[in-house]
Amino acid sequence: MNGHVRGADPVLDLARRYDRERLLVCLFAPPRIRSRLAALVLLHAEFARIPELVREPMAGLVRYQWWRERIRATARGAAAEHPALDVLAADLREGRVAAEALLDLLEAQEALFEAGGLAGTDAFEDHARRTSGCLQGLLAVLSTEGRGEPAAAEEVGTAYGLVGLLRAAPRLARFGIVVLPEPASNARPVRIAEVRERARRRLSALAPAVWQRLDPPSRLLARLTRRQLRALAAVGDEPARLPRHGDPLLPLRLLLWRRRQGRPPRL
Repeated sequence: MNGHVRGADPVLDLARRYDRERLLVCLFAPPRIRSRLAALVLLHAEFARIPELVREPMAGLVRYQWWRERIRATARGAAAEHPALDVLAADLREGRVAAEALLDLLEAQEALFEAGGLAGTDAFEDHARRTSGCLQGLLAVLSTEGRGEPAAAEEVGTAYGLVGLLRAAPRLARFGIVVLPEPASNARPVRIAEVRERARRRLSALAPAVWQRLDPPSRLLARLTRRQLRALAAVGDEPARLPRHGDPLLPLRLLLWRRRQGRPPRL
């Protein structure tokens, strides 16, 4: 389970493979912390993709427990046994990255795996908050050394996570995780238009003064989320009609958005 690969920077390589968009926005942070941000992105991706790697429920629970033990052990100073935890080892030991926050993120993914889906729009939003929102808050704390706006970054991350769950729904269904129940099922429905509106409201609630204090990756992620919300509305709230591999022009767009970081995106 250690996931080691060859390359100049295995953590960056893996983060780019599993979460290209979030990794790209993190590359706009100062160079000295990019690998640590990439390590957080990679951990989030590793937790999220466990349903894709196992067929039996018990095998999945074993993987979640392995991660739980490794996070706790790394925070105590033991060997990390995964490249992302190795990069974050000092941050975990010294409290710059809260081990409990990582464990909460892991437990949210485990709960989804065990339940096999999400029951209704409220549960959909709560999962986005506990995963993508939590991750963005951790990234903000690390990238600003505690001087930023982690609560606002969590709002941005939750909005992005809401859209991300919609986009991931067809792929998750192939692995037995149903986040968009069929209308004929007994599960409470998830209304896509309402999910999109909840994401929009989270972004629009950020005051200009808060926006100015947001870390650069969170600002860029907010702009990316705004664009994805517009794209979702344009295809009639049908996530399956969105480009499967994302926006091929995203690196260029990020460069252009970086020049306008002082201005909140229009919603």
